[in-house]
Amino acid sequence: MDCFVAFPFHNCCLDILSDVFAGSGDSRLEGIDKDVLYHVMSCLASELRDGLLLSTVSCFHPILDYGFVSGRDAGKGRWRPLSGEEFSVSNPSATAAVTDELRQSLVGDPVFKLRPETSVLVRNPVLQDPFSRLPNELLMTIARLLSGHDLLALLKASWPALAATRSNGFWKWHLTHEMPWLNSLRPLLDGQEPEEKVTLDYKKLYLWLDKVTAPKYGVDGPFLSLANRRRIWGVCEQLAALYFGHRDVHAATPSDVQ
Repeated sequence: MDCFVAFPFHNCCLDILSDVFAGSGDSRLEGIDKDVLYHVMSCLASELRDGLLLSTVSCFHPILDYGFVSGRDAGKGRWRPLSGEEFSVSNPSATAAVTDELRQSLVGDPVFKLRPETSVLVRNPVLQDPFSRLPNELLMTIARLLSGHDLLALLKASWPALAATRSNGFWKWHLTHEMPWLNSLRPLLDGQEPEEKVTLDYKKLYLWLDKVTAPKYGVDGPFLSLANRRRIWGVCEQLAALYFGHRDVHAATPSDVQ
């Protein structure tokens, strides 16, 4: 017996899903194969995993990682906020209030203003660093493939990697690609607002944003909505990867499939 599953979406979450898919190659949701998307989402539904339809649906996908939140399971089918997890039910849209708060932090705090480099980079005492054999271009390529946490670990361990990634341009690139969920705030982060332009120190900005928007237990402050936006964006990225993988496999001709 066929079973149809409904996937209710808040408009703000649908907007994030649209942005993620647009970044993956399709224009918003207009070019999305909704049959493929529905099939992928159906396979991920817990009802299909645990119910009678498990034998009739081909499900080989891992369960999506919704982040470090337990309220999704504690409400017996209903998502409810728990103490310390209030961010998980915050509006993830980049509202005017969030933009104003971020603007005040960037413009009002001199720590984010780029200053001339005056410090001397002292070489660490590591005797054999394999990264010392690589050119700076290759070191920067490796660094761009790492998450923020892994990149910082590399910079603490390797002097050549630290020296190769000192430029403000590198950190601006890393912030743009590592934090795509800040897309609606990009003009502000690019220093185009307010009218008096400010050259930002993107390394300090990246480290600060990574901390204050981390979707984790106990997160507090004015950026709860950004923490939830970051969490939801990550879920949508997982869904997009499954969608495009499934679509590409089924779009291949028989001669392309081994």
